[in-house]
Amino acid sequence: MRMRLLFWRPLAIPTALALLWLFVSGCSSDDQLEKDNPVKPIPVPPVGIDTDLSGPLSLNYPTKADKLDPRRIRLGRWLFHDQRVSVAGDVACSDCHMPQFGYSNRSSTAVGSRQTKTLRKVPSLVNIAWRIYPHYAWDGKSESLEQQVVAAILNPLEMGNAMSHLVENLSRYESYLKYFEETYGSPKITGPRITGALAAYQRTFMSGNSAWDLDRWEAKKNDRTRKRSKGEALFFGKAGCDRCHKGSNLTDHRFHNSGVGWNPDTHEFDDEGRYNVTRATDHKGHFKTPTLRDVAKHPPYMHDGSMPSLFSVLEHYNAGGSANPGLSPEIQPLALSMQEMEAVVLFLESLNGPGPGDQGPAYFPQ
Repeated sequence: MRMRLLFWRPLAIPTALALLWLFVSGCSSDDQLEKDNPVKPIPVPPVGIDTDLSGPLSLNYPTKADKLDPRRIRLGRWLFHDQRVSVAGDVACSDCHMPQFGYSNRSSTAVGSRQTKTLRKVPSLVNIAWRIYPHYAWDGKSESLEQQVVAAILNPLEMGNAMSHLVENLSRYESYLKYFEETYGSPKITGPRITGALAAYQRTFMSGNSAWDLDRWEAKKNDRTRKRSKGEALFFGKAGCDRCHKGSNLTDHRFHNSGVGWNPDTHEFDDEGRYNVTRATDHKGHFKTPTLRDVAKHPPYMHDGSMPSLFSVLEHYNAGGSANPGLSPEIQPLALSMQEMEAVVLFLESLNGPGPGDQGPAYFPQ
C-alpha cells in the first residue's frame, strides 16, 4: 500500500514529531497540493470507446447527473484516495478499487474499515461512466453512481462511516474547505457535494487502447479487412460470449443466473443477488454482467471471487454453468475443447488497456 503523506494518525507517532514532520515536508502548502493534483481538462476516451464524457450515457442516462467539471474531478481525486473518508481513517476507496488492477483488486473479497470483510468481490470501475441501465453494484441496488458512492461510504463492511460524521471530519481541514469553495462556490461541505465529486472522478476511469482495439482501429483507418484471432472468432461465434458481453464495453448491463453460488444440497444460493433488491423470485442468483475491459488484471472472478482464473471461468461456462431451477437461458454447454478455451483466454487477455491507472495524489488537503 502506498504511503499517504498529508495526514498522520495519533497512534502512529507522537504529536510533536507529527507536527514537525508536516512542517519540514511542507505538506500544508496549497501550492504543493495544486502542483501535485492540478485541475486538468476532461480526459478524452481511448480507442475502443465511441462516446465521450459529455454524451448522455456518460451521465448515466436516464438518471441525470451533473455535467462533468474539471474542478469537481480534481476534488474527487483527493477524496477517492483519502483514507479519512472511512470511519477509522484506515481505508480509502482506492485501497479496494486499486488502479493497477483495473480499479478492482486480486482478492475474492476486500477488507473494509476496522478490518471488516466484504461479502463480494470488488467490481471493476473501468468505464463506469457508460451504463445502458442505471444499475450499480453486483445486484443493481443503486440507481446512480452517486447512490452507489453513498452506499459504499455507509456500508459497515466497507467505509463504515456516517455522512454526518464524514462531513464534520472533512470540515476540520482548511484546505478542503478552500477546494470545496473553488469547486462548488461556497466552502460548505455536504454529503451530495462529497458524493458528486467522487462520482465525477470515477467517471474518468477509462479502459481502451487494448491490443484488440488498436488492431480494429488500424484496420478501419487503412480500410483493410482484419483477420480475427482464433479466440476472438470463438468469443463471437461458437462460444457465444457476446450474448451477454456485447458492445464497446463488453457487457449488456443486465442480470443473469449462471449458477455461481448454488448449493445443490440446500437448493439455495449462498448469495441471492438481484433478488435481495427486487424480491422477485425469478431474480434469485442473478448478478450483473461485468465489463471484460481489463479483465485479466483482477483475478479471481465472479461476484464471490470463487473462480481463480479466466480458464476456470471458461470451464464453468463450457459445462453450461451450474444447474439450478432459475438458470438463465443464455447459459448453455459450449462443447469447447481445451485448446479452444485457451484461445478464448488469450483473446480476453488482449482486452487489457495499457498502464496501471491513476495512482492518485501524494499530498492531501489539511
